Amino acid sequence: MWSVRGFLWLVLLTFCLAGCAEPPALRTNSWRFVVVGDLHLSETRTTVANQLVAAMRGDDPSLVLITGDLVEGGSLTADQIQGQLDTFLEVMAPLTGDGIPVYPVRGNREAGMTDGVRLWNAAFSGIAALPANGPEGETGLTYAVARHNALFIGLDAYVNRRRVNQAWLDVQLAANVRPHVFVFAHPAAFKSSHADILDDFPEDRNALWRSLSAAGARLYFCGHDHFFDLTRIDDGDGDPGNDVFQVVTGTGGAWIVSSFDFDGPNEPYTPVPLLHGAEFGYLLVEISGTGDLDREVLLTWKKRVVDPFSGAVTFVPALRFRYTASPS
Repeated sequence: MWSVRGFLWLVLLTFCLAGCAEPPALRTNSWRFVVVGDLHLSETRTTVANQLVAAMRGDDPSLVLITGDLVEGGSLTADQIQGQLDTFLEVMAPLTGDGIPVYPVRGNREAGMTDGVRLWNAAFSGIAALPANGPEGETGLTYAVARHNALFIGLDAYVNRRRVNQAWLDVQLAANVRPHVFVFAHPAAFKSSHADILDDFPEDRNALWRSLSAAGARLYFCGHDHFFDLTRIDDGDGDPGNDVFQVVTGTGGAWIVSSFDFDGPNEPYTPVPLLHGAEFGYLLVEISGTGDLDREVLLTWKKRVVDPFSGAVTFVPALRFRYTASPS
C-alpha cells in the first residue's frame, strides 16, 4: 500500500503506477548505484534476495550499498552465523561476479551476534574484504569509498551503540572534493518506526545531520524499518535546498511493516514525509555523469510485483525523484 504526501523542493517528483516505463537515463554517460537493506538471509530464506539481485544486474549499477541486517542472526552458534554470512556472499555472487562491488554495513542483527565483529571480519576478507580505511577499532565496519564523482561513507552504529564516529566522519567530509556525498548506516536518524535508533542520543544525531548538510550531502540511506520511506528533514532555516533526506530502504526480504510515525525527539528538525511504501523492492540512484559539473541525481524506487497468474516477478518503477546537488 502506497501513500503520498505532495511537496516541492526545487525538484521534480514523478509518481507512476506499476508497469510504467523505465525512467530515462539522465545522460548517455550517466552511472548508477543501488541501495537496499534488511535482507535477513538464512540458508532457507533467500528467495526475495535472489530476485532482487537478478533485477539489479539488469540495471548495470557501478556498486551496491546494503544498509545492514544482511542475515537473520539470533541465538545461533558461530558456525551457524558464519553459514548465514556465507549465504549472503553466495546471494551477492552474481553481482560481484559481474565486477559490481557490494558494500554492506552492520545492522543490529549482525551487531547482536556473539563474537560478531570477528565473524563479520572473517566473512568479509580476501576478495570480499571491505575498505580498511575506517577509524581505529572499526576496520571493515566503518569506511569510505570513492567512485566516479561521488564519495560513499558507510557508518557503523554499533561499536558505540546508536552513535557514529563523528570525528572520523568530519575528517572525511572535510577532505572530500567530489560533488556527491552519500552516507549509509543501519539505524534511522529520525524515528519512523523502530525506537532503537540514532535519536537515542539527539545531540550526537543533530551533529551528524549538521555535518551532512554542511558537506553538501543530501541523502542518508538507512534500514532497520522494514519499508521504504523518503522524508525531507526540514532544518527550519527557510532554505529547503540544504535539507538532507532520510531514505529508509529496509525492503530486501524481511517481513514488511506498514505503520510508521515520526514521533521521536526530532528537535530542532521537522520531518516532512514524501512517500511511504510497504513493498519489497530497492532504490536505483542515477548520476547524470562522472564529471565535477554532473550534479543531477535521479532516484527511482522499484517495487516488487508478482503476476497473479504466472507468478512471474518483476521490479517496476513506483517513484521518480530528481534533484541537483549544489556545492557545499
